[in-house]
Amino acid sequence: GTGSLAGGVTVQNGGTLMPGDGLTTASVSVASLTLGATGSDFQSIKLAQGLGSVAVIESLTANGATLLDVDTATSYTTGLSTLITYTGPTVTSGFVLAMPPRVVADVVYNSGSIDLNVTNIGDTAKWTGSASGVWDTAAGNWQLATAGTPTTYLPGSGGSPGDIVLFDNSLVGNPAIILNTVVSPGNVTFDNADYSLSGIGSIAGTTGLTKSGTGTLTLNTANTFT
Repeated sequence: GTGSLAGGVTVQNGGTLMPGDGLTTASVSVASLTLGATGSDFQSIKLAQGLGSVAVIESLTANGATLLDVDTATSYTTGLSTLITYTGPTVTSGFVLAMPPRVVADVVYNSGSIDLNVTNIGDTAKWTGSASGVWDTAAGNWQLATAGTPTTYLPGSGGSPGDIVLFDNSLVGNPAIILNTVVSPGNVTFDNADYSLSGIGSIAGTTGLTKSGTGTLTLNTANTFT
């Protein structure tokens, strides 16, 4: 959600705090924020880089590990982005990042803020369909969008998303994509071409899907992404 809360907020073990939809400009302000209750708790905050933040007027208490799921509607940018501002004692630990595998970033603990520092945005995996129509981690159906070299789809791990992926009109192979596994890409864009997605698999996780330009996108998979 968005807006301000006069009282304190607790994100319990397994819970998620997400200003707005996690992809667009949206911030939330709370009097105090408690993340988890014990050292073994695991919770998450979903934000969009440079667009969303959490402002804590008084105290920030971080118990266990809090996953900072930082997404983007387009592409990441290098440099510092403030994710959480707060007053009170300085927080020096308790946060882990969920970022696509080719993005290099870390959490910066400052007095009064928790920041994201992106040092390398990496490259985007672009679909070529040259080996087959199967979206998996083995088939050579991808190339790096900027470098132009062949690659495979890199899945995420430990709560982090997989590659940021692009399907555009430069493909040389199959536009009928077969997805028989569950994938959680950092972001998905279909641009200026006809594509279809079918199979027993799905797109899951907290990600964005963008359809731009001309062409038709047909989704025949039971997707659960948010």
